[in-house]
Amino acid sequence: MPTVSHGTAPYTPAVTRSFSIAARPLLGESVTDDGSDGVLQDPNATFCLQMSKLNLFQCLAAAKPSYEDMFCIGRHVVRDLADCTRTAVSPASN
Repeated sequence: MPTVSHGTAPYTPAVTRSFSIAARPLLGESVTDDGSDGVLQDPNATFCLQMSKLNLFQCLAAAKPSYEDMFCIGRHVVRDLADCTRTAVSPASN
């Protein structure tokens, strides 16, 4: 019989929330984004995405030639979104 280790959680909070969101429809429950359900709230990911949005707007405001818009989108939408997601789902390094 396999033993269960109680030392550390196997999943990060973001992954646990994702599992919870995926399981709720199977259990007949609904998931709403009205702020009353804590399962959709992740303060760290929210802050990361808000900073990415702020950086995008600042970059677009400073962009002069049209090709710099694409740089801003690539850097602050694509890369920052990937960074925020990776940080949220990766276990904390010790």
